[in-house]
Amino acid sequence: MSSQLIPIEAPSGERSMVSALGLHRTTVLREIKTGRLKTVKVGRRRFTTDELLAEYVASLPVHGGDAA
Repeated sequence: MSSQLIPIEAPSGERSMVSALGLHRTTVLREIKTGRLKTVKVGRRRFTTDELLAEYVASLPVHGGDAA
């Protein structure tokens, strides 16, 4: 299974970390800087993969309600 590289930002209609997570660009950059959101660097650009995004989401704390 090959991993598609997902950029921090992309032109409208294309998948990006910002659109996949539904977070503001500044928040995504902060999560990268703190090391909570893992990326790979290709040249000067940073990318992530579906696997790394899933790992990030799974690491987030669950608040409220009936979280199972």
